[in-house]
Amino acid sequence: MKQFSFKLQAVLDYRSEQLERVQQKVAQEEKNRMDIVHKIEGIDQTVQQAFEDYNKTLQQQSLDVVTSRQFSQYVELKKAKRKIYESHLCEQEKVLNKNRLELQAHLIRKKSLDLLKEKHYKQFLKNIEKEEEKFLSEIALNRMAR
Repeated sequence: MKQFSFKLQAVLDYRSEQLERVQQKVAQEEKNRMDIVHKIEGIDQTVQQAFEDYNKTLQQQSLDVVTSRQFSQYVELKKAKRKIYESHLCEQEKVLNKNRLELQAHLIRKKSLDLLKEKHYKQFLKNIEKEEEKFLSEIALNRMAR
């Protein structure tokens, strides 16, 4: 029995490799995005903790103007850093969306070849079945002729 061979298998393999590369790129970009999100969350937690500490200090003792000014400068510095990370996050999400669209296009191309291969395989199986049926019919005719 002859074996199935898909004439476009090399193209399918190439597209599979391309798809894998794009998937890795999307995963890396997602990791980068999550790193930025974690940095923003870290800043938020730091600012929250600073406010809690500041309020505890206010309740325990009165603060001087210098300490109060330093605290406000610290908070403003953290807010500025957060805005920078937010802009990085926005840029990263744009890159990620672009890569996701590229991934979708590669998935479509690969899927179309997969479907074509499946269609050819089904046709191959039908042809094999027809040949077997033809062979069995010939055997039956030969037996009847004897």
